Amino acid sequence: MMIAGAALVGLQLAIVAFGPGWKVHCHQPAVHGLGFLHDPRLFAGVCQRTVGGSRATALSLHSFFFFMGQTVGPIAYGFGIQHAGKIPTLLTSALVISALGFACAKLLRQTRPADARARPDVQP
Repeated sequence: MMIAGAALVGLQLAIVAFGPGWKVHCHQPAVHGLGFLHDPRLFAGVCQRTVGGSRATALSLHSFFFFMGQTVGPIAYGFGIQHAGKIPTLLTSALVISALGFACAKLLRQTRPADARARPDVQP
């Protein structure tokens, strides 16, 4: 599901890079949100479910990186657009977010909470 969510966000960024008309652009926030945040089975929701017992640490890191992204993102996009152009900057972002989905899917595994009872009929 993480791969599907990241691929959806990457695809959306790649489509926007080529400047489609307003009819496509008006649906862009919904597609981006579906792939990244709003559907709990896709990218960010799966990340949040795999944290296990470190929920407080994960929440604080999520907040930190969210607000750092809000701060650094416009600077990075502005720099990229000014020096490389709109299409290369957005296509690079699409590739990075898609690669991040593959990396997270491979590296993050959900673990059984320490306080969960062991049941022989349930596999972790």
